[in-house]
Amino acid sequence: MWLAERAEMHDFLRWFVSRRPPQTGFEMKEYKGCDRASKSDARGAWFWRSSASLCLLSCLFASTVAFTSLPALSDPFRIGGVEYLGDLPTFIAERDGHFARHHADVEVITSGSGRETLGQLRAGEIDFALMAMTPLVFDALANPARDGPDTPVILANLSHVRPVIHLMLLDAGDVPLKDALRGRTVGVPRGTNADYVLHVTARIAGLSEGDYTLLDMDPEEMSDALAAGRVDAVSVWDPWAFRLRNRFGDRLREEPDTGNYVSRWLLVTRKEVAETDTGHTRAILHAYRDAVDWIQANPEAALAAHEMRISDLRAIPRSRDVDLLFDVTLDWSMIVSFRQQLAWAIRSMNVSDGEMPSVMDMVAPGPLATVAPGAITIPYLPEDSGRQDK
Repeated sequence: MWLAERAEMHDFLRWFVSRRPPQTGFEMKEYKGCDRASKSDARGAWFWRSSASLCLLSCLFASTVAFTSLPALSDPFRIGGVEYLGDLPTFIAERDGHFARHHADVEVITSGSGRETLGQLRAGEIDFALMAMTPLVFDALANPARDGPDTPVILANLSHVRPVIHLMLLDAGDVPLKDALRGRTVGVPRGTNADYVLHVTARIAGLSEGDYTLLDMDPEEMSDALAAGRVDAVSVWDPWAFRLRNRFGDRLREEPDTGNYVSRWLLVTRKEVAETDTGHTRAILHAYRDAVDWIQANPEAALAAHEMRISDLRAIPRSRDVDLLFDVTLDWSMIVSFRQQLAWAIRSMNVSDGEMPSVMDMVAPGPLATVAPGAITIPYLPEDSGRQDK
């Protein structure tokens, strides 16, 4: 509507300037040969045209300023982020003002894990959440009906990372992992990416979950739990791994998940936000795309910024050992990851597969389709398709 009204105003002003004032009779090029009355008419014509032209320029300037200075969207939205390498786009988007540049009034709230941000999203404490696939898989099993307004839905995948999860054993010695882990107690935040990576690493080593004991534990508890002997090993990500290296040094043995698993980092919101606040949702996606563009153009500076953000003066950064790709997409690899983790979670939770959640019910492609349709390679039905079988 704004653009239509602006065009109508410009059309009127062009018509206004093109009109000749009544009874002028002469063009300015004939001015010297005119009598006094005609000269007066010509001066009137010149004044008429000059005033109208000035009016046109003023209106054009005012309308352009109004168009390029649209007010920021009302009501600040809260984004739940994590101090995690995969969540680097959130940090860059906030630091470099990309959210504000796209008129998104945003507050970033940092939590310890994607499991925490999902809980905050479900509770209505935040409006957007960053997390790995694993918390969503467990949420889908607990809530297979995906039609409620507070249902978490995926807006985009932001990163593919390998390796960032570390199985860290204290005083394990130089023995095969199968022997080092058997009979040990492992601290891990259950229902997180670290939980799934531990499963993959142990299976490759030839162990089943009955060969070791799992203890659900938040990352901030792990250092003291290792020191007190409550656990023998932990599965965790940076920056918590940084701090464990700093405290225990050579006593720690690390088993990074090299080549066995690629973590995906997802931007998630509630279904009602994706469907009712499309303007703000699109603005946030634009901001993430700008942040990812900067990271791709400045990879060394981006990693340095991450290390400065999460490391204290004594920590030993390890970010440069990872294989990292940032993007803002919805692609087939996300579906494959969901199905793999779903099969594992069903066995882990001992639940029946009678009512299985569909990954397509967990995705909201509409906002990204309007921002960057080429970034979507999964099947979806455009909102304007006219189909009735959605």
